[in-house]
Amino acid sequence: MAWTTIGYHAFEQRCFDELTLQDCAGNYHMDISPMRWSASPLSAISYTRKEAARKLGATLTDSHEATPVKGKGLKSRGGKLDIALESPNYVIWRLQTQENVAEQVAKGIIKPLHEHKGFDMHQPFQPFVPLALPGKWKVDLVSASIQPSFPVPHSLTFGSKEKDLPCTYYLAMPPECLPLKELLHVKRAFPLLKLLLQNERDEDMKVLLQNCCNLTGDYIGVPLVASHITAMTLGFFAYKPLQSVGGQETDCLHLLRFSTKDLLDTLPPHSSPLCPFWLINPIGLIRMIENQEVGLVVSTFKMKVSLTAKYQTQMDLVEHHEKMRLQGRKRRLEDDVARLEAELCERKAEVEQVAKKLCPLPEPIAEPGSSELVKSNLPKKYSPAKEMYKAPPLDISADAKEKDASGYKAPWTSELCQVSMQVNGLYEASGLVLWLRTGVYSAGVSRDITPGDVAFSALRKFEADYFTKDVALNAFITRGAKKQRQQKPRLIWPITMVCGVEASSDIENRMHFDSCLNTAGCHFVIWSWYLAIFHALLKNDKEWLDLLWEVGRSVTIQVRLCPSETDWALARNHASECLKSIKDAALSATFIDFARIVRQLNIQQVSDGTHHKLRFNNAPYNASMHRAAMGILSLINDGPEFEASMSKLELAYGRDLLSNAYSKLNRLQQISKGVATAAQATPNGSAQNSGKVAGWLVGMVHLALRLGLTNPSKATEVWLLGDRKHGTHGYWQACIVALEAFDFLTPLQNKMPDAEGKKLADALLRILDPEVCWADFLQSQLSACTDVVIQEEEDEIAAPAAEQPELSALDALKADFNKATGALLELLLELMQGKHMDDCRSLSQDNVKLSHAVSEAAQAAQKEQKGCETKPLEFIKCLCLVVQSFDTSTKSVSISASLPAQSLIQTLTPSGSTEEEVVARERVWKQVQTERRKFITFSVVPKLTKDSLQAALRGSGKVWSHSGQLNSSHRLIFASADLATETGNEPWMQPSPPQVAQWNSEDLVLTQSQTEEIFIIYTGGCIPRAGRTRRVPLSSRKVETAAIRFPALRSKLKTAKKENFTSCGEATTFQNTYSGVAFRPASELPLITCAEKAKIFTAAAPAVPAAPQAWQDAHADDVPLFWQEGKPINFYLAILDEFKVKAVFDVTAGSGAMMEACITRGVQYHGLCLNREHMQWLQGVADRAACGLISIQGPTLHSEELGKSVRQYFADVLQNLIPTDANAEEELVEPESDEG
Repeated sequence: MAWTTIGYHAFEQRCFDELTLQDCAGNYHMDISPMRWSASPLSAISYTRKEAARKLGATLTDSHEATPVKGKGLKSRGGKLDIALESPNYVIWRLQTQENVAEQVAKGIIKPLHEHKGFDMHQPFQPFVPLALPGKWKVDLVSASIQPSFPVPHSLTFGSKEKDLPCTYYLAMPPECLPLKELLHVKRAFPLLKLLLQNERDEDMKVLLQNCCNLTGDYIGVPLVASHITAMTLGFFAYKPLQSVGGQETDCLHLLRFSTKDLLDTLPPHSSPLCPFWLINPIGLIRMIENQEVGLVVSTFKMKVSLTAKYQTQMDLVEHHEKMRLQGRKRRLEDDVARLEAELCERKAEVEQVAKKLCPLPEPIAEPGSSELVKSNLPKKYSPAKEMYKAPPLDISADAKEKDASGYKAPWTSELCQVSMQVNGLYEASGLVLWLRTGVYSAGVSRDITPGDVAFSALRKFEADYFTKDVALNAFITRGAKKQRQQKPRLIWPITMVCGVEASSDIENRMHFDSCLNTAGCHFVIWSWYLAIFHALLKNDKEWLDLLWEVGRSVTIQVRLCPSETDWALARNHASECLKSIKDAALSATFIDFARIVRQLNIQQVSDGTHHKLRFNNAPYNASMHRAAMGILSLINDGPEFEASMSKLELAYGRDLLSNAYSKLNRLQQISKGVATAAQATPNGSAQNSGKVAGWLVGMVHLALRLGLTNPSKATEVWLLGDRKHGTHGYWQACIVALEAFDFLTPLQNKMPDAEGKKLADALLRILDPEVCWADFLQSQLSACTDVVIQEEEDEIAAPAAEQPELSALDALKADFNKATGALLELLLELMQGKHMDDCRSLSQDNVKLSHAVSEAAQAAQKEQKGCETKPLEFIKCLCLVVQSFDTSTKSVSISASLPAQSLIQTLTPSGSTEEEVVARERVWKQVQTERRKFITFSVVPKLTKDSLQAALRGSGKVWSHSGQLNSSHRLIFASADLATETGNEPWMQPSPPQVAQWNSEDLVLTQSQTEEIFIIYTGGCIPRAGRTRRVPLSSRKVETAAIRFPALRSKLKTAKKENFTSCGEATTFQNTYSGVAFRPASELPLITCAEKAKIFTAAAPAVPAAPQAWQDAHADDVPLFWQEGKPINFYLAILDEFKVKAVFDVTAGSGAMMEACITRGVQYHGLCLNREHMQWLQGVADRAACGLISIQGPTLHSEELGKSVRQYFADVLQNLIPTDANAEEELVEPESDEG
């Protein structure tokens, strides 16, 4: 039976190539499984495009509504949606069978689609897995491309015949030969309008598109786009042309191309989710075509699928991928072999080096504490046997001489030992300390357990308490022939030494042991005895050595039969509790060791521990002890950090501080678990498991002790964890807030360049680690403070010049970063020093999230609630200042985004903004823009010629239509040379002078009638950024001139009273000077990025220089548009008020100072911009200025309802409109004199 084609399925070539690479590498997961098989390749491509658009939240059919992905908005042209719609290359899969199709449908293997559009498969198809269907089926694939074709070279033309016009628009419609008016009728664009309406998100545009579909409303238009590919793609899905020629191409459509010299609409296109488009009224468009202003070309096109290769079977593809995977595995194995061979060579070289070092050594050197080391340092009289460990224990002897040592307990005998071990499994007698090992022993695979370390001070204390002459017991003895009673000092071994053997045969017929009797614990007691021997030898104290040797030969040794690990664990617990019974737990096992015993015994519940008679601190096993043990085991399982921190703390301050207090450890585990659970939801968190958190908290306690924040006696449970009875929190809860501060500030590194961000990340890790922070920063700082010598005050004597002090570690680190980053590092180091721990403790007690506290503090500062009862904590204020120093987005205005970005504090808040808040924010901003346009407009002229300026003036709307009256309502045409251009490599140092022709133009203006010159005299110092300060006599530039041409003879104008700038006594406009004008401060200047500034000054300054370092420290990388701008907004307000200006035509819009003055006074304003980018930037500046005036009572733009919304959603913008001392740049009163 012949092969029958069931259907086709299409993948984007780009996606298929990515999956192919993954499958060849062995990393492919079955994440795609198509079931739909269309009737033709073209239908398959159309279905794939629709599915891709649907997954991105769009719809290309009439049967579905748009379903945008939650948390994501649709992207306009240039985003993922455009790629999905306009992708030209695909891989076509063809499904064929030799089975009876009707029978396959009856079996349910395939399901026909309605209208013979293809089939659905019951079993999903995997591209890289062989098809598993009963019978004869096969799948093959081929590469194809879908592109528009123009089969008919002839096209209709209307209107202008000019070619290569700069502006071109496109529209796709059904192919009908109609007159021009019917060809462009809105009814023919209904399907296209409905497609755009289905995917629209903007409510206003929805209403407008619906009106176009209903032919109602004030404005009806057809959608034009800027790309012919976009137009043809939208036309294909809107009009759904029939397919022909075996499904390889569609029926014809018409592509309408409109060409014109100028833009049809000066406003930006509407950013629809599908594509940007303009709604153009067809009536006006027809009129322009008839007037030869627009040229229309109508071309016929089809969407055609072309196969770019021959069909290939799926099995060939699967076999090829298998070969690629095998080749990759072979390559990886060869790399592993080469790496292992290199590592083997390195290990052999290390073995040879170690062997060379071991050659000159004779016998192995004895360990400290072994019998040979002690013997070599003792006099011969103390070794009654050839080897010291073979010396017999002290026996109870009635014939003891006066100076002989005698025992007081039955000594060890092999016979009694053997009998007792067989009968009781236990034997206790007096023996030698030299018999005992100085480590801990355990049965099982790992027999030797690391004994751990203990603070040397604890060993010294135990030595002083039990192994010195001061604690010797004065015993009464009766010795010698006279049997006289006398006193003799004697030391008593403090505890019974518990040992163990795995079998009785291990100690049968043995009278002595060479440091090999396995101790179950208390090995630190043996260390103290050896330490006392060492000190006695150093002092050559014979009496002390006699006492130590005597007590070393009368140690009570208890040997247990321990055949299993369980027996050894119980023996270790008993040995530790024996040491605690003498009220000295400094050398006993810690609770961490006890938790390991619990794990070894597999204790699952309290009754299990009670059954084994476990004890800790001489208390029986209970529920709280069980919870603490389980918690400690979870910390140990999380990694080595917790144990490492505990070990360092023990060595420095002993085990009584924390290691033996299981109630503290239990609370520590609970706190750590809570922090780790919360951190799992934060990818940038500093800790991801409870073990790391606990280790860090222990390290913080160690750091607090080093810094003197507390001492071991005061580091109680109340200080660490607070008082539950009174609801107070302790040091550890405060540390958690400090850790939260690190996590809160860590994302700030993303605001920096990659190289500096990585350096900052490393610096933060160094500061966050308590051990590294102490070693690198705080230790030297603390020693520098303690090394200061305070002397008596003396008469002043000329002291020699001191050497330049070395920079501290923090100052050296801050030198690699800017001022904002330095403040961040300084704050975090202060946090580690404990300077803000009281504030952190308060935040923890109030259960306030740090991010919320910072956000609320920022809002309170923006509202300026002076006199409010609750003020932010000092730590929160410092955090706000640090974050705000990184935030330049609210001060800087962007060309591309008209809506101001949220403040950095808001973005750092975990909750963020909801989707409703985002929509409301956009709606309020559009209302602000609408209010601004009532007074402020802009335009761009191609060249500054007379004709262009006159045309711009006529198109300035209300400014052009202004009808004034002399002495009461004037129109001002304004231009300023410092707002026209900028040149030079250091524009902040050297002003850009006007060209010679411009100087002549000024002279020409002054020669005209009704023209007068005014003088602006600046006050105070000169702004360094304006290039006005030079340390040269008579070189200050503090006077500017301006020419004013009046509309009538000056004699007809009335003088007006001057309210401002009257430092030289000016009372009215009779005076032609404005004195006491302050230079415009940097806090007033809107900023722009260097990249966007370069777009505005493309011709004049292709490469905008970066700002000087002093500016970057205060304002980051953003710069003013004109460095030389000096006239403040208040000066422009004085001009508007004194000359009764009601409309302004600004030829040099600059940074918008005149514009802000006009919008403040409610004056109509139209500004000319250098280019479109300059206009978009100024629109953003004007919108922010309007935003501030709307929320303030008094100005023309004030609106109570809108102002409330502005204060709710744009409080950060309002805050940045207010100049602050922190943001204002330092201005010089005068340059310093050269004389001393």
